[in-house]
Amino acid sequence: MILDCHAYVGHYCFRSLRYNDGGGLVKLMDREGIGLAAVSSLNALFYRDCQAANEELYRETEGRRDRLVPLATLNPIYPGCDADFERCFGELGMRGLRLCPTYHGYALDDPRSLALVDRAAAQGLPVFVQVRVEDPRKQHHLLQVPDVPVEQIASTVRKLGRANFVLLGIGMQVKDLLSCLDAAVENVYVDICRFEVYSYWTLSLSWLIEHLGVERVLFGTGMPFDEPRISAVKLEALDLSPEDRVKIGGENLARLLTLDISASGVQDGLL
Repeated sequence: MILDCHAYVGHYCFRSLRYNDGGGLVKLMDREGIGLAAVSSLNALFYRDCQAANEELYRETEGRRDRLVPLATLNPIYPGCDADFERCFGELGMRGLRLCPTYHGYALDDPRSLALVDRAAAQGLPVFVQVRVEDPRKQHHLLQVPDVPVEQIASTVRKLGRANFVLLGIGMQVKDLLSCLDAAVENVYVDICRFEVYSYWTLSLSWLIEHLGVERVLFGTGMPFDEPRISAVKLEALDLSPEDRVKIGGENLARLLTLDISASGVQDGLL
């Protein structure tokens, strides 16, 4: 079964999206042979109180949680974050924490952010860091949002070794990150959505797998913001053993989210 670590529901302020509700996303997944997706709220990027977006996400995934695994987007500098954490993970049963530092106006290694990440790690929750949503060249002139700085990611990873970090949309910056860390990074995972299979000009997926390890590379699409077929073709084109293809295609994410994919109603064999 293919598992996607990087999907959204909700609206984007500056362009129309299709398949951007729970039902639409499942249809898109069916079209591309994706069995399950970890899904975040796009609305949470822009709401002053992102807990409202988490509640919307929970409703959108209701009745579909065999296919859509909700992640809670929290803002560590917003009043009420502690109560939102309890609501999302104590009552709603969300499976991971998503942080959007450059959209919410804080540094990833801010002490309040570190405290939130450590709290998630203590409960065995993976932390999804939204490094980039949209290419800066395509951003609206009224909303120019930089990527999360590599130095902040490295600082956070060094300080919180027990947390598992999933870096969404990091792309070529991962080379700088590994240089900053200058050590094995067994708690850092990267999705494939901003990498090419083979490239003479940019870092390729082959480079990523070689330097990060196949166990820490995750299938991710960015759908419906991005076209999921692109990532599916990448996975098909990679020169991998069947075992490594299964790891990237879903096994690694299932381990992170403690999912029993063998119990899913979705048929196996999509890889």
